[in-house]
Amino acid sequence: MLVFHSCTLNAQVLSPFAQEDHERVKIGLFSPADVIEISHIYSEPEAINVDFRGVDGSSISIAEFGQVGSSLPKVISVFKGGFKERTLLMLIVKWYFYLPGVDTDADYYEIHVFNISKNPENGIHFSRNEFLSHIFGSGFDGRHEGERTYFRYKDAISVKQKLKELE
Repeated sequence: MLVFHSCTLNAQVLSPFAQEDHERVKIGLFSPADVIEISHIYSEPEAINVDFRGVDGSSISIAEFGQVGSSLPKVISVFKGGFKERTLLMLIVKWYFYLPGVDTDADYYEIHVFNISKNPENGIHFSRNEFLSHIFGSGFDGRHEGERTYFRYKDAISVKQKLKELE
């Protein structure tokens, strides 16, 4: 006796060149449902837009990071931090540079720190913390102009550790 089994497979095939246009990261700043939305803006030059979306669905623009030459920005990490009893929003953004003419093959990182305030009159507001953004700074990690360079703050753990040292 022969028994035939059949099955149907549903698969989605994506182009290896496809990029996600939209990413949501749960952040829980004021409620567990709060998210940070990271959106790819297809323009000339291209950019990444970072917004806060609260539990009520309202959207607040935080920052925009633009293309540098042929290098597109990528938000590596989004997280809450604390400094002197203030809650902060921290963003680690990087760009990849391959420039053989100047012997560069490295990631370029920027650390962006935002103060967060919420009050009944003005609602939620994000403002850049220039002091902490300057302390963390920016820099290359890889080969930059023929020299091996290292950037210390490439992840949330190293940034949070430095915040504790600064307290």
